[in-house]
Amino acid sequence: MNYEELAERLIDTTHPKGKRPPLSGVQKWERTRDMTLRYLYENGGRAAPGELAEFFDVSSARVARLLNELELRDMVTRESDPADRRRVIVRLTTAGETHVLDLDASFRRRLAELLAQMGESDAREMVRLTIRLVEIMERRYEEGQCC
Repeated sequence: MNYEELAERLIDTTHPKGKRPPLSGVQKWERTRDMTLRYLYENGGRAAPGELAEFFDVSSARVARLLNELELRDMVTRESDPADRRRVIVRLTTAGETHVLDLDASFRRRLAELLAQMGESDAREMVRLTIRLVEIMERRYEEGQCC
């Protein structure tokens, strides 16, 4: 079996060239916003701005602009760290948490619709194979190998 050909076929199918327009500025901001809120949600609802900049590999100025927008939308708050008054902590608000949970529910619903169109047998096989692929990728990553 030629695994290189299979890989190329999969790449061509999942990443077709010229099929998707580039993201608009609004779409990029929404994606960044959602990833930031998800990061906070998955990390106890709080983080330092520097931690966000490091995780997303962006400048502190960019994080500050993003946090200003999120604060205006009541999705996060910024407060002094009680252990170190010089340090700022970003906290996810109830509105921010609700936004993340709504995104999850919407994604799950759309994915369920796609799986339903595949039929039960193919959907189960797709999930099984995806789980297997992720397990292999995680093991390779832990062993210091790429992908």
